[in-house]
Amino acid sequence: MAWDEWDQLKTEALERQQAGATHMQLNQYAGDSGPGPAPTMPGSTGDLNVNQQDLSKIGSHAHTLYDQLWDQARLDSTSVDKAASDLASQGLALGSGLQHVSNRWSTQLNSVLDA
Repeated sequence: MAWDEWDQLKTEALERQQAGATHMQLNQYAGDSGPGPAPTMPGSTGDLNVNQQDLSKIGSHAHTLYDQLWDQARLDSTSVDKAASDLASQGLALGSGLQHVSNRWSTQLNSVLDA
């Protein structure tokens, strides 16, 4: 795409925005009532039925995922801290970068494990 064309598209978009034009995009057309017939009464279709066996399977899969993350995604913080310290003591900025990535990884992993 040429720069002139790109600038023109940006200008047109800005003009539409300033004119207050609103746009809406639907994921279906007006004649589409979605999957299956439209319900005639609230609650007559589309109710979610869950039983203990379903919940047990979900819990089991979640526990397996948690265990795999705990075992395989955790960093050995002692080794990483030592490596980061060694690199920093040699005057390499990589040391502080490694420490930052290690801290961020641990924070994000804990967020996933908490979820």
